[in-house]
Amino acid sequence: MLSSSELKMLSEVNKGNNTPFSLTETENKTKAQIYKVLKSLRKKEILRLEEGKVIIEDKTHIILLLNVLRRLHGSYEALSNSGTEILAELATAPLSINELTERIGVDRTTISRKIKKMESRSMVIKENREYSLNREVWPDLSEFAISYSLYLKNNDHRAIRGSRVYHVSKDLIIFSNDSAADLTKTAFSRYEEFGIKIGLRTIYYCNLERDLSVSDVFLHSLYVISDSEDWWLRMMALILYAKYKDELKGTRHKMKDEMDIVLAGSVVKGWVPLQEMRERADVYGVEL
Repeated sequence: MLSSSELKMLSEVNKGNNTPFSLTETENKTKAQIYKVLKSLRKKEILRLEEGKVIIEDKTHIILLLNVLRRLHGSYEALSNSGTEILAELATAPLSINELTERIGVDRTTISRKIKKMESRSMVIKENREYSLNREVWPDLSEFAISYSLYLKNNDHRAIRGSRVYHVSKDLIIFSNDSAADLTKTAFSRYEEFGIKIGLRTIYYCNLERDLSVSDVFLHSLYVISDSEDWWLRMMALILYAKYKDELKGTRHKMKDEMDIVLAGSVVKGWVPLQEMRERADVYGVEL
């Protein structure tokens, strides 16, 4: 997350005000205040100090962000703090306010306020209570959001290097890796504990250091299958859902909504026919 002060300073450095002294003059701040913001941006690996000059890191998502900042002409409220994280989430799929609140870990009021700021600038559009990026009006913003989303997933220190990351939020990361590690296993790696034994070529992990309930494991599975088109994993998740439906009916996620549609007998893209899943569910004594 980037504050308004950090976004403004990044924009100023990009304009050529690339020394602490020049930034002190243009930003009308004390030297101590300037160095505090610079330190924060350096910690976030956005820029660095080199021989008395401020250098912006040559990373794709940062370059794309600079393009967006130019267009904002000094008004950064829509992007500050949780704004960039909202964009990163919307880069993957349309989401509701509640879904954004859950994923980002920021209160609903803050998310709603940011979304309104984005709407006022036509950055996002609303359809059926879900928001999506307005790619037609803001193609450069969309490019940044996609790049930043990938960066967050691939550079989270909570995951083992080389992992496939499925979900990232303030308090949670879900990822898979072929290596055994002393970390909390989740998602499909815990299914055997709930009577569904499946063969896996990888191990699914999360950063939570506590006992996981079937609700935790199920939700983490939904994060995995929403970022994967693996029909086998989708079928296994649906079988777990059917087995523990009373305990899992309160789970809020789009993939769970799709499961309800599939179980009602409708054909849904990405899911194998219900009859085929019934045959597999019978192996575990689960009725679909």
